[in-house]
Amino acid sequence: MAKRKQNPLPITGDVVRNAGLFIIVFLALFFIVQGVSGYLTHAPFFTVKDIEVGDNIKPIDIPELARLKGQNIFRVDLDRVEAKIRAKYPQFSDLQVLRRPPDAISVTAQRREAFALAAFAGRNIQIDRNACIIGFPAKDAEPLPIIKGLQSQKTFPGDKVLDEHVVTGIDIVGFIRADAVLSKAGFKSVDVTDPAHVVLMFGLEKISYEVIMDKEKSVERLKPLAHMLGRNDLDLLEVKYIDLRFDEPVIGRKKMGKKP
Repeated sequence: MAKRKQNPLPITGDVVRNAGLFIIVFLALFFIVQGVSGYLTHAPFFTVKDIEVGDNIKPIDIPELARLKGQNIFRVDLDRVEAKIRAKYPQFSDLQVLRRPPDAISVTAQRREAFALAAFAGRNIQIDRNACIIGFPAKDAEPLPIIKGLQSQKTFPGDKVLDEHVVTGIDIVGFIRADAVLSKAGFKSVDVTDPAHVVLMFGLEKISYEVIMDKEKSVERLKPLAHMLGRNDLDLLEVKYIDLRFDEPVIGRKKMGKKP
């Protein structure tokens, strides 16, 4: 016996009414959003009048910034302006270009601080604490320790130093700069060519000597050096090198000429 076909569920008045309400609400919201969007992007109240630039990064010369005045704050292309600033001022970090409704655009950033010099093909390039390239030092710039032995690379401002051994050099520079004794010891450079034979150069007036260490626990090995240099019984004029790669530091002495 053939099965009897089931009739589809009837569309009730409630279903029709609810569908109609949904369509009405959707259209109402759509036109409200369109109206608000149109108002925000065309109302004179939201015209850019001020460009606020952080005092720590003034002055900056970006024509695109000046041209934002008179435009609607919600229609300006902030990503494009930010890209222009990054390209021209790679020494800025944490850069942000933001809307400040109703009528201002703000530019904030941090200046990268020169932390050390990285030697590339005989040229010394300023880098920050995060191994980001800043550029060539100014003639009157403060002398900074040099990190040598890095693999050659193109040195575009804003790029990172690619050689992983730069981290060893930066850690050593940071420890020496923070230590009360070592920071006054005339630290000149650190050569990270060979991780097992890292060489630091110190010099003050007639005093010059090397400090030899390895990459492993490099900062820890500098602590006994600070203790040694703080002693009054160590004549640095006689010191040729101090080797920190052993449990007890080894001091190599210069061959002093005979006194008349």
